[in-house]
Amino acid sequence: MHGVLSDPVRLRLLLALREGRLCVCVLREIVSCPDTRLSYHLSILRRARLISSARDGSYLRYCLTSEGRIVADGILKEAGKGA
Repeated sequence: MHGVLSDPVRLRLLLALREGRLCVCVLREIVSCPDTRLSYHLSILRRARLISSARDGSYLRYCLTSEGRIVADGILKEAGKGA
C-alpha cells in the first residue's frame, strides 16, 4: 500500500474524493496533470481498491471505496498530528 500512496498526485486524488463522486474533468483540474498521467494514477488507485468508478450518463465518476475512505481518513488524522 505504501507505494500506492507514495505519489503526491495520488494522495491529492484520494483526499479530493472524500468530498464525493467526481468526474475526470474535475479531478484533472484538482491535480493539474495531462489525461494520460491522470489515467495512470487513477488506475493505480483502482487496482489498490481504494477507488471505484461508475458510469453516470456519458460521464465516468470516481469515488472512494470503503477501504479508500479508511485510508484517506487515516492520512488526514496523521497530518493533523503533525500540525
